[in-house]
Amino acid sequence: MKKTITLWTLVIFAAGLVAFYASSHAVPAKSPETSMDQSIRDLKVRVAGLEIQIASLQKQIKSLEGKYPRVLTIPDPSYFPPERIPPGAKQHEVGGIKYWTIPIGPNQ
Repeated sequence: MKKTITLWTLVIFAAGLVAFYASSHAVPAKSPETSMDQSIRDLKVRVAGLEIQIASLQKQIKSLEGKYPRVLTIPDPSYFPPERIPPGAKQHEVGGIKYWTIPIGPNQ
């Protein structure tokens, strides 16, 4: 009888310790208002970073505008008379624009 009482006392004591240990390590739940405020702050930081990135890309665009032509010009077809085309070149046409593929090695 004494062994049973001692055993039950130890079991209840151990269960109390486990319950106390689990409750002492529980993370308090965040209130929805706190998480919303944090989300808004995170979004503001992200937007600020994106604005800096956009400003940097706009500077790059402005620096490139004067360097490269915007419109490709097609040379006059009379510039390519048949005697100026290398031997073995093959003429192709896409959308009304003619171009030639020219072999690099000897003509086969």
